[in-house]
Amino acid sequence: VRRPSDEAVEQVMRRLATAVTGLELPAVEKISASRAEDPFQVTIATLLSARTKDATTYAASERLFKKARTPQRMSKLTVKQIETLIYPVSFYRYKARYIKATCAKLMKDFGGRTPSTMEALLTLPGVVHVLVGGAIVFAMSGTLPMLLWGFLRQFRLEQALAPMAVWSGIVTVFALQDALGL
Repeated sequence: VRRPSDEAVEQVMRRLATAVTGLELPAVEKISASRAEDPFQVTIATLLSARTKDATTYAASERLFKKARTPQRMSKLTVKQIETLIYPVSFYRYKARYIKATCAKLMKDFGGRTPSTMEALLTLPGVVHVLVGGAIVFAMSGTLPMLLWGFLRQFRLEQALAPMAVWSGIVTVFALQDALGL
């Protein structure tokens, strides 16, 4: 499989931008706006939003952030407490463990602050799953999930990752076509 040209990637990105214009903001964007673009809360909301409807994500995020707004406070919650606060998001038990582990890592490795580089963000539990899931959705549908786009925008990384997501999506599509004999 050949790597697409920069022009092809740029064309796909323009089409994506056009496709999302005029749509209601996803929950992660609403949380970003209402929480003064707090990187920690956007990261946690993004973890919650994977495979979950926006209304559910928003409500669960609000409940969780009402109880604990910082990694310091959230790390003091038990996994069971987090599960109760975020239910009924999809895979809430796994996500509660990711949130607890993310808070512990932020406290231990980043002084309680959310990192601002892709390399550091990818070390947080659950973040890789969101990005990989986004790439798979992109590969299958040709659209970049809004939750992923919101997360990337928050950290000003959409320009850095967008070509990578396009490339990953294209490679995955070709691999699936080969595997299925299409």
